[in-house]
Amino acid sequence: MEIELKPVNEQDIDFLYELLKEREAKINISHKKLPSFSEHEQFVKSSPYPYWDIILLNNERIGNIYLTDRDELGIFISKDSQSQGAGSIVLQKFMKKVGKKRYLANINPTNYKSIQFFGKHGFTHIQNTYHKKID
Repeated sequence: MEIELKPVNEQDIDFLYELLKEREAKINISHKKLPSFSEHEQFVKSSPYPYWDIILLNNERIGNIYLTDRDELGIFISKDSQSQGAGSIVLQKFMKKVGKKRYLANINPTNYKSIQFFGKHGFTHIQNTYHKKID
């Protein structure tokens, strides 16, 4: 299994949108509905994260991993490539590449797979955050 990380670029916009469509809205914390392709493209082109990489498995794109300016880590691997050990390798490679002393993972409390994944890698639960939206 050969895993590599490469920085996101404009050629990845379509791939990233397809990945986004795979994510279940009910476990998402960044958005409740799928953004339009145009909104997505604008987001990617804005370079929103200090670190944002495409995950390559044997030279094939299978996911992405990013770190926000608040040290919040996000990882998503396509459903076809999940549960095969790539995520563990990617997480270790990414953290070594970035070199921070602290990482946060904001996870929807119903996203049991992510809770289990990050727990397996030494992340501990520190808080639950609630919000109220006033229209």
